[in-house]
Amino acid sequence: MDFNIMNPLRCHVVNNRNMKSYLDKRRRRLLEYNIAKREMDDCIKKHLHQTDRKYLAAQSQLDSAKLAFHEVDKHIFEWLYILEEYKGDILDSCLQTLKYLQYEFFATSAHSISGVLPARMEFRPMVEMTPEHLEAQVEMALQEAEENQEDDVVTDFSARLIEKLAKDNKNKPGEGLDSAADDGPSVPVDPLSLSSLLSQGFDEGPARQALRKFKNDTQAALDFLIGGGAAEEEAEEAVRMPTTVRRVQRLKERRRAQQARRKDEEDRRKETEVSRREAPTSPASPASPPKKSDPAPAVDLLDFNSDSHNKAAASPAKGADLLDFGSASEAAPAAPAASRGGGDLLDLAGFDEPPPPTDFSKQVETVPLPEQLTLDLSKCEKGPLPGPGGYN
Repeated sequence: MDFNIMNPLRCHVVNNRNMKSYLDKRRRRLLEYNIAKREMDDCIKKHLHQTDRKYLAAQSQLDSAKLAFHEVDKHIFEWLYILEEYKGDILDSCLQTLKYLQYEFFATSAHSISGVLPARMEFRPMVEMTPEHLEAQVEMALQEAEENQEDDVVTDFSARLIEKLAKDNKNKPGEGLDSAADDGPSVPVDPLSLSSLLSQGFDEGPARQALRKFKNDTQAALDFLIGGGAAEEEAEEAVRMPTTVRRVQRLKERRRAQQARRKDEEDRRKETEVSRREAPTSPASPASPPKKSDPAPAVDLLDFNSDSHNKAAASPAKGADLLDFGSASEAAPAAPAASRGGGDLLDLAGFDEPPPPTDFSKQVETVPLPEQLTLDLSKCEKGPLPGPGGYN
């Protein structure tokens, strides 16, 4: 510590005190250096030989004057010499520090934006990138901008993002971290209740939301967080969907159809259970030996005019004709409703149904491509040899 820091600082303070005397000394050394350099230039102009006495004397005087001048100059401009000698290390340290500062800045921005975006995202199909769909979306955005028009123009991205988040919290009361857009008055969060919930391992955001929802009732907020109430409310916004009008309407119609289908299935299930319970049980009849069926009459296979063949072909079980397309339409209404519901779900030709969203948070399994095959003529079969007469 004393050798590396204190001693150089003492030398620097002493050097600053003697700066005036060092400057006078440097001025004299510079004058001597210029005189020695002028004499050396005169010897060069006279084309004196390097072994000449005057040339050797001028060269030695120039070297000594230059050495004395640099020695005095280093004491005065020591910080400049330090910067010159260690400029590479100083530049490297500055670049490393700047790199970490930039990383922290961009990482903080990326995490803050990622915190407000949904966990998964569905890409918009190329079919909906047509001008008709985009025009509807632009009209919706312009209409929303006209409704929420403000006097001042905000050009900062962070300010627009904060305003958008605030607007979302206003439109969705009770969903923000500190949202107080409920019908009742805003209630400040109790620090003791918040600390008790945080000690149980819950995050600060859901804990604050639960306390505001239950008016600082710690037990009710704890039951709400344990029951996963916050997760159920956020499940609807887990996927970021495209915002075109037609897609939104299609999703609403599909949701209504699914709810109606589930309701019908539940009603049928209840009806079948009630019918099974109310069905009277028939008394057990004594076991009787099965009756032997009469033998089928003989059929003349060569008698094409008679209908006995058709009558004999009809079995008592009345098997269905697989090629009888008319009977299929009659048997279709007798099929259970569950099969029709399953057919709707397994409609492979449903081109109107959008594809399911791709979950990019999980690892996507890929299959390598097969090896590329080239045409090898040596492995091809040869044609037949020509005959002796020249014909194949």
